[in-house]
Amino acid sequence: MAKINLRPWREERNALNQKRFVSNLLGSAILAGLVVFGVGYYYDMQMDRQQARKRFFTC
Repeated sequence: MAKINLRPWREERNALNQKRFVSNLLGSAILAGLVVFGVGYYYDMQMDRQQARKRFFTC
């Protein structure tokens, strides 16, 4: 039986999987940051609108 060395193939696959994992992790972190920023911005806009309504009705 011929000996087949699969080690280089496995190392290349593992390196590719690690790159994918790191890029997915980075993408998820960026997406989570954008979601947090977006929700905070939305709430700030809602609070500003409510403050404008209060100022309008108190005058």
